[in-house]
This record gives sequence, structure tokens and C-alpha cells, in this order.
Amino acid sequence: MSNEFPSGVFRLQPAITEELDGYLRTLGLLTKGESILSVERAGEGNMNCVVRVRTDFKSIILKQSRPWVEKYPRIGAPFDRALQEIRFYRMVENQPAIASRMPALLLADPDNRLLCLEDLGTAGDCTKRGPDSPFTRQEMADVAHYLSSLHSLTAPGEIREQFSNREMRELNHAHIFRIPLDPNNQLDLDAIVPGLKQESLKLTTREEFRAAARALGDDCYLREGTTLVHGDIFPGCWMMTDSGLRFVDPEFSFFGRAEIDVGVVMAHLRLSRQPPDREAWFLESYHPPSDYDPQLAARFAGVEIMRRVIGVAQLRLGGGVGFRRELLDQSSDLLLGGVTAPR
Repeated sequence: MSNEFPSGVFRLQPAITEELDGYLRTLGLLTKGESILSVERAGEGNMNCVVRVRTDFKSIILKQSRPWVEKYPRIGAPFDRALQEIRFYRMVENQPAIASRMPALLLADPDNRLLCLEDLGTAGDCTKRGPDSPFTRQEMADVAHYLSSLHSLTAPGEIREQFSNREMRELNHAHIFRIPLDPNNQLDLDAIVPGLKQESLKLTTREEFRAAARALGDDCYLREGTTLVHGDIFPGCWMMTDSGLRFVDPEFSFFGRAEIDVGVVMAHLRLSRQPPDREAWFLESYHPPSDYDPQLAARFAGVEIMRRVIGVAQLRLGGGVGFRRELLDQSSDLLLGGVTAPR
């Protein structure tokens, strides 16, 4: 997996350029007499380059995958992940319960690994939502209804094979189940929060925890399944709009286990210090597939908490080392079976 940008591919930049103007006109996204008024980054764009383009007549979102992680350019990433996202949007476009909760795909340019998407507005995502701005019951229902619809979608075997998304899953697998627990990962945790390195040892040196995480990743996350999962349904993918929450960034999607998505939601409600009833509201509104296992969802929640506290993909958690100690204790309880997610 090379992290060099391929020659001959249009490279999206968050600036007004002649190249962007010509590119949009070639695609028919700029009409005669229409001009670009502004170009700016749309959100942080952890994985991809995402920009908002405003013209005389409209506002659109352009999203391009690179051969690296946009926030961490030293980390290589599959250049073709945009193709998976295009595949996902096309699969759900005739499923109103799913498509209505996502931006419309206005145009796909597979050759340049670029999508043009409906602009959902500037309210932003939910990464800053915390105890002082808790989610409402309706917002928890929005998340639950989206996942319920997604997890009920069926597809024949040949379609599921096209959605394997193996390279992206292996990248995610490494950063969820392996790298955070590797004692030689060279992550400077004390630079994040003083004392965090010492707190991390309660998990990184505990073979029972490490073995449980390895087993969950190898035996479940990497295993093919029959349920379409978003694959990274954390609050950075929950967009606030006047019509409720909408969901973006399905480039990690694949057919696996519903518990992966449910566990991620559970984890991030705890990471963002939401009142406990928010998790209950979410689970009350969620309608799982017939083979759903609440304890498996809890185990995925435990690993997601761990990797967000002591892994590369850090969040603005607030609080100090004491809060992270509590989170690591929850991670252990969830992964090792002390806690289950109610059905």
C-alpha cells in the first residue's frame, strides 16, 4: 500500500484554483456563467480530504480519498476506499429508510476517487456533544432507526463479496485491536494526558485483556458476515441538521456483525460522558437482527473505548487522567464479560 499520490489523478485542494474550476466544469458541476465563490474544508476530515464548494447557485461537498489518512499523512490507507463508499451509496439509494438519513450522492468519479455529495449544512458533527449538551431522545432514536434499517438490509453472496473491503478492515483492525495494546507502539500517551501511560499498563500488560481483544478482532471483526454495517458509526459521522441527525462516511462498511456498530455507539456515549439513559434510549429504539448477541456488542464497546483512550485515534475527551482511568475500567468490564448490553 503506497502513500504516494498517483500521477494523472486530479488532486482536490481546499482552495479556489483553475484546476478545480476546470475539473468541475468537465463534470458538469459548474454551468456556464456559474462561478466558485468559496472553497473551505468541511469538518476535520480525519480519513479523507473533504471540502465545501459554494458557487453562485449552490453549495456542494467534495470528498476524495488519498493513499494516506488525511489527519495522519504518515499512515498509509487504501486509495480505493472511495470506491467502497460509492458502492455503499448506490446500494442504499433505493432504500428510503437508509438513504433519507444520509446525504444524496450527486455524482461519483471513481477514476479520481472522488464523490460529490449533498451539503447537509454547517451545523457540523456531534464530536463536541458532551454532558453539557446531551443527546435528545429523538437523536438517539435517529441513530437507532438508521442502524436498524441498515442491519436489516439483505444481499446475495456475490454482492457481499464485493463489499468485503478487506484492506480498510485490516487497517481498522490494526488500530483497534493491535496497535493500542502493543507495548512497542511508540505512542506518547503522557503527552496527551500526564499519567496516561501508567494507567494504560493495566490493560496493555494484562494478557487476559490482550487475548480477548485479539480473539474479538480475528474471530469476529475480520470474519465475513451477512449484516451490512457502517463500520465507523462514531459521533464524527453524525451530522446535525434541521431535520435531525444524518449519517456520513461509510468507507469502512462491510458485511459483518451488527454488534460492531452497536458497540461503537455504546462506547461513544460513554466516552462523551452522556447521561446513562441515553444508552438506554438508543437500545430501546434499536431493532436488531435475529442473531444479535448483546454481550458481543458490549465486548466491541469495550475495545472501542480502549482504543480511543490509548490508541492513535484520540478524541477531545476533556477531564484528566482520572476520567480515563474510569474509562479503562469500563473497557475491561465490557470486554471481559462483566457488563452486557440489554437487548
